[in-house]
Amino acid sequence: MPVLLYLLRFYGIRRSLNRHRNMRLGIEAQHSFSFASKSQFYRVYDLKTIIGKNSAVNRLRESIGQANRVLLNMRSDYKSKVLALDIQIYFQTSPSALEVLVFKGRKQISVKRNMAMSRQFLTTFRKLYER
Repeated sequence: MPVLLYLLRFYGIRRSLNRHRNMRLGIEAQHSFSFASKSQFYRVYDLKTIIGKNSAVNRLRESIGQANRVLLNMRSDYKSKVLALDIQIYFQTSPSALEVLVFKGRKQISVKRNMAMSRQFLTTFRKLYER
C-alpha cells in the first residue's frame, strides 16, 4: 500500500477503505477507495495493481461498472503505447468512466476522458509515462 500512502501524503486527504463491503460480496483482490479532501469533495477510485503482460486490459475491463475512476498501480515494465491504447479502449467501452490515474514509481499521471479522446493522446501520454 505504499502508493496509497503516497497519495494520502500528496493530497493531504483521509482514506476510507470499503473492505467490509468487498468481503460481503466475496471480492478479495479488488479494492475501492474513497478519498475526502479538505473541502469534503469525495472521489471513489477502484485500485488495480498491474503485475504482468496484458493485465492492464483485463483490470480495466473488471473495473467497468464498479467505479467511475480507476487507479492503476504499475508494478511491471509496461510499454507506454500499449497502455495508452488500453486506456483509450477503456474510455470507449465504458461511457460512465471519468478518470484513470496511473502510478509508476513516484510519477502520477491523470488521464481524463477528454484527454484520452484527443488526437495527440498517444504522444502526450508516452512523453509523460516515459519521462
